[in-house]
Amino acid sequence: MNQPALRSCPICGSDYDPERLGLRDYSWLTDTLPGASDIDFVLEQKTTGRVLICEFKSAGEHLPLGQRLLLKTMVRKGCDVWVVWQRKDHKVQRAAMNGAGGLGPVASLTRQQFSRQVQAWWDSGQVEEAA
Repeated sequence: MNQPALRSCPICGSDYDPERLGLRDYSWLTDTLPGASDIDFVLEQKTTGRVLICEFKSAGEHLPLGQRLLLKTMVRKGCDVWVVWQRKDHKVQRAAMNGAGGLGPVASLTRQQFSRQVQAWWDSGQVEEAA
């Protein structure tokens, strides 16, 4: 793995405690695997087979190469992948990933607007299924 060791929680900044993190600290697997990545948010519509994956990042944070490759593969398998950055003003920026691993236009949204976009994604699948 070429990523630095986790030193503190990326959300709250509290010190990293491997005992509290438990299995979510999957570094114990990295000795046997070439690499691993986590996914922050997955929403699946069982009836339609549609899947929305969101990867949350801090403002200005880039996707590590391994994570970008994983998410690109998920797009190629038919999943919708959105990368969402949390800004310091409590707004978010959202971009959809394409099958080449690139990101489309970045939209600046309030959290409520982002929530409505997730709801619209869900609703559009329900409409497709009814048709």
